[in-house]
Formats: sequence, structure tokens, C-alpha cells
Amino acid sequence: MSFVDQLKTLSLHERRIVVAIDFGTTFSGVAWAKVLDGHTNLVDLWPAAGSHLTSRNSEKAPTEILYDEDEPAGFKWGFQIPRDVDRHQWFKLNLDSKYNPTTELSKRYPSPNSLPSGNQHMAQQLTADYLGALKKHLLDILQIQLGKHHAEETPLQFILTVPAVWSDAAKETTLQAAETAGLGQNAPILMISEPEAAATYALHRKKLGDLSIGDTFVICDAGGGTVDLISYTIEQLEPTLQVKEAAPGSGALCGSTYLNRRFQEFLESKLGQELGFEQETVNDAMKKFDEEIKREYSTDVKNANYWVPVPGLSNNPELGIRRNKLTLPPDDVREILKPVIDEVVKLVRDQMRSTNKEVKAILLVGGFGGSQYLLQRLRESVPKNTAVLQPGYGWSAVVQGALLRGLADCNPQHSNVRLTSRVARKHVGRFCSIEFDEAKHLMSRRCA
Repeated sequence: MSFVDQLKTLSLHERRIVVAIDFGTTFSGVAWAKVLDGHTNLVDLWPAAGSHLTSRNSEKAPTEILYDEDEPAGFKWGFQIPRDVDRHQWFKLNLDSKYNPTTELSKRYPSPNSLPSGNQHMAQQLTADYLGALKKHLLDILQIQLGKHHAEETPLQFILTVPAVWSDAAKETTLQAAETAGLGQNAPILMISEPEAAATYALHRKKLGDLSIGDTFVICDAGGGTVDLISYTIEQLEPTLQVKEAAPGSGALCGSTYLNRRFQEFLESKLGQELGFEQETVNDAMKKFDEEIKREYSTDVKNANYWVPVPGLSNNPELGIRRNKLTLPPDDVREILKPVIDEVVKLVRDQMRSTNKEVKAILLVGGFGGSQYLLQRLRESVPKNTAVLQPGYGWSAVVQGALLRGLADCNPQHSNVRLTSRVARKHVGRFCSIEFDEAKHLMSRRCA
């Protein structure tokens, strides 16, 4: 019997592949697994400029689109877009017309490439096109890894992540975009909140320290655009780990992109009048800051020397420029990072208070969650008996947790983490009253 014939002996349910998409504000990730064996696979190869297959290695791809009629699909996406070209970014946030987690940071540093406020229709089309590109890339990956026949004969079950604070209307708009992208072709699309997905993966990995039944912990999913939080209390450890929500989710626009914008403002203020200062100077300096400095900075490191390349600028000892490098004193770096870190610390403390319980642990996930300065500041800002944890898998925790939830929904044998209850976001009630009758009712019961 051929391999294709063997596939046909399995039911559609047994042949299904679960695909998780962490659709992020700045970066998005994809993971997949066969329902039959539950083995998880993270997509970490992406098409880059001049390529339509797998030439860029990363756990995620930029959530960006550039429409180009010369492209076969009509647009470039992710790593295909050259660094110095305008593109559509941040369109995810426009899917929810009621999502307004505005901060002083978002007012001061609006995205230069985001859509006008309330442009929901355009955001839905951008989302559909981007999700469609992710699906097509996944199909290419499956054909390479499983073979063309296997990939074509296997139905796909998609599960999509959304922010914890999104409205039902925003979830519906996202679902419509996903349907347009073809994600619901084989089965209804599933959804899970981003911090809930991260918690699922952390619990699956048993990376929450020495927590016991009754202990409460906070998940802080700090990404590029938004920071989302949610809290859980452990109800059972064995045989299945069970948790319940301890407080509703919260979030705000204070992700790591705001660190980049503050650094750009710093550069332009300090060097903008220098001969030779141009966009290439900013781009090269930003790359170094984004990939290294903002992740590694910590006040615990003594006598640290930070620098960024500034091509085209002459030596200037007063400004700290020597051999096309700008030296950044630690105090300058701290002042760039501090307002954004302050916002995240406030969000975490507010979430802890909303649980009305003693919080035993805080888990930092997401790309921004890997910041050493954020870790340090949180440890200084919360009680000593609250552990602040920073797992090494933080950037992919959301997509991998979503995949685990999708597998569990398709086959309970893959379930080892279960959410038993949620805190109500809304309450529905009805006022009623009866006309007062002094022959029947006490005067003390009469309403004024």
C-alpha cells in the first residue's frame, strides 16, 4: 500500500494538521502539528527580499505589507520588504474600533505607517492579505517537509491569537479576515487570547517556579506594539494541570517599538544638525539599538560601553563620535528606556492588585519580555516573595501555547493544561419594580 493510500485509510480527523498563528502587531509567528502524534513544529524560515521561499531564519516575520503590482500576489510581506521602504504596519490595532488602550507614549509617538484612526475596512483587507500570505507560506513549508501529496491530502485546523482586551466585535472582524484568507476552508477557525496561550505553554513546560495549588501568577506578554496581561490561580496539579482566571485581562500601547521611537528622537535631537546626518545614519544606528542595546541594557552591568554606528558623520569628541561610532553613556540609554518601562511596570502592578490575591510569580514573555532592564525594574517594584521569571522561549510562547490548545481541542489526549473558569467581562441584569400599594406593602419598603 502506498503512503498516499495509507493516508486515505485514516479519518479526516486523524489526518488533520493543527496550525497556530500568533498574529501580532509588529511580528507574527506560525507553528503546526499533526493531530495524530502531537509533535510541534515552529516555522522559522521565511521568504526575504528577492525570495519567495525560505531564505531568512527567525521565529517570527514582520507584520507588514507593501502592495506592489509587479509581485505575483500583488504585494510583498514580512522580510520581503526592503528596510528603507514605506509599508503598512500596525494595521492589526485598527481591527477593533473600540480598542483604545491609549498611553502618553502612543500619543507622543504615533506610528508613521499606521492607518488613520477607525479605518477598519482597510485593516480587515490588510489582515486578510497578510494571513493569506502566512497560509501560502505554510503550505509551501508542508510540501517541502511532508511531500506534495501528503500536504494536499491533509485538512488544516487553524487557531488564531487575539489580545486579551479585545471586544467581541473585534474578534468577529478578525474571523472575517481569516475566513477571507482561506483559514476556515477545512474547519471552523479557533481563537485564544495571547496571554492565555502564553500561560498554556508555560504551564506545559512547567516553568513557573515552585507554584502550588491555590497560588496565583501573572502572565505579561510584552510585544512590539502592545503589552497584554492576565492572571491565573492554580486549582489542580495532577493528572491534568487546572487553572482559573484570577482577574480579567488588561493591556496598553507600550511595547518595545516605543523604545525605538524614543531612540530615534534622541538621535535626531543630538545629531540632526551634523553634516552627513541622513536616513541611512538613522537606519544603521536603529538596527544596533533594536537588536542589541535595548535587550541587553541593565544597570547591574558596571562600566558598560554602548555604541551605535553613525556612517557619514565626522569625528566629534564633544558628541562622542569617533570612527563612525557614537558612544552612548549608560545614563542616556536609561533615560531612553525608562518611560516605556515605567508604563509596563504600572500595568503589571495594576494587574496584581486586580486579583485581590497574593501573586506568587510573574512570567515575562514576548520579544520585549526578554529585556534585562524590564526584568530588573519589575524585581525592584514587586514584593520580594513574588518571583519574576523570564523563560528562554518567551518570543514563541504565544504561538506554541496556541498550538497546544488547538491540539487539545482536536484530541483530548493532547491536553495536559485546562482552564476551568473565567472572570466575567460583562454582566447582564434587569431592573424591575412594583408599584407601591399601602394596603399590601410596608411604608419602609416604599422608594422615594
